[in-house]
Amino acid sequence: EMETAIFGCASEVFLSPEASSQFRLALKKALGPRNFDFLMGYLAFIRTAHFWTLTHPELDHDEDMNALLKNHEELSKGLLEDPEAGRCDFGQRFSKELSELRREKQTHEKLLEAQTKQIEMSKEIKKAKDFLESVIEIVPVGLSISEAPSGKALFNNKEIEDIAGVPIHTRVSIEGYDYGVRYLDGRIMPPDQYPSVRSMREGIKIHNEELFLINPKKGKRDLIISSSPVRGDNQKVVAVVTSVVDITEVKETQRKLKDALAVRDEFLSIASHELKTPLTVLSLETEMMQIDLEGAKDLDTVKEYLEQVNTHVSRMVQLVDDMMDIARIRSGKLALVKTQVKLSSLINSVLRSLGHKFTKSIEGAIKVDVHEDILVNIDVGRMQQVVTNLLTNAQKYGRGGDIAINAGASEDGFYIKVKDHGIGIEKDKLELIFKRFERAINKNEVSGLGLGLYIVNQIVEAHGGKIHVTSKLGEGSEFCVEVPLKTRK
Repeated sequence: EMETAIFGCASEVFLSPEASSQFRLALKKALGPRNFDFLMGYLAFIRTAHFWTLTHPELDHDEDMNALLKNHEELSKGLLEDPEAGRCDFGQRFSKELSELRREKQTHEKLLEAQTKQIEMSKEIKKAKDFLESVIEIVPVGLSISEAPSGKALFNNKEIEDIAGVPIHTRVSIEGYDYGVRYLDGRIMPPDQYPSVRSMREGIKIHNEELFLINPKKGKRDLIISSSPVRGDNQKVVAVVTSVVDITEVKETQRKLKDALAVRDEFLSIASHELKTPLTVLSLETEMMQIDLEGAKDLDTVKEYLEQVNTHVSRMVQLVDDMMDIARIRSGKLALVKTQVKLSSLINSVLRSLGHKFTKSIEGAIKVDVHEDILVNIDVGRMQQVVTNLLTNAQKYGRGGDIAINAGASEDGFYIKVKDHGIGIEKDKLELIFKRFERAINKNEVSGLGLGLYIVNQIVEAHGGKIHVTSKLGEGSEFCVEVPLKTRK
């Protein structure tokens, strides 16, 4: 009964601090002061051990901790206020234990607060990182961030991989993989000389270094590469940011612009020369006519001058027409107005327009052979221009020999062939003659802008057809125009 009463009173001291005073007195009376101190210390130790067992691993038992601290504080207050408690060092030990518990609780609270802040900071960092990656992904510039000093890629956007044509290795140092970057002179750049590697190694900014690489899918890509180091608190390089701009299209545009300017200059040079010649002759012819008229000379001489004037005027008109056609072709305004006409009518109308003077200029004969006089749907004016150009070329380069014109139905349309027996065309120039300002012979030997066959080719292609030539030096050339009855898209 005494044992039960003792443990009952001791339990009530801890469980009911508000009534602990009477139980404490009862225990002291029954046990004596020394045994009472021993019992209280023993029970306090058990409670403390239990508390540490619950709280020490995770330190998250707030309710248990608060309840135990409250009970210990009440008990401590009762013990320390007892006049006999000073006789032993239990009160000091208990007070020290209580202080350590309080410090542990404060440490626990600070740790929880730090963990909460860390979680919030991690969320903000992730949010900022996601935002930055989203921005980097959509910029039209290749971007790469490499760690220093390892050189391993931390982040690459899609654009830089599209430029390289291969995946950028994130686990390999940039020096450890050759991406085929080359100097402008074609030499392969060693990976340890890449702008990003030099920027990392030397801690310097590299601006707008022009290089190129061979993309496995897109071929040669011209690049502008810049690299800049990122320094930490101790000013050591901790990362390198590299930007890569693909300027292939820009350089191609610049090249085309340069070519266009060269073509323009050549065109103006040729045009001014070609227009100056007939204008000079016209000026002389009109002066001679004026002198002859003033001298009342015979009309035959005047007629001869007029014929020459008419020839040079026609030549100037043709030059202007060619220039206007070039302008229409470049602007995409070479429109066709189609009507139906027979092949024989088309060819005869061209011969009539060329006139007797054209026929007389040829020592040989003009032979016309239409195998099947079919009805064709074409732009008559434009197709007359094609045939006229082929015939005048045959006259110009045919050395006065026979000219043969063959026409008829083909498998899916019609054809027109013009053959001469003149000087012929070198094999390496067969394709060039259909380009602007190109001639089969030196431009100083024959007048003209060098646009005739280019315009012919454009007209034939506008009809959905094609033109080709066969030729042998010293034996002549044959031009063949093939046009389908239904224009191909």
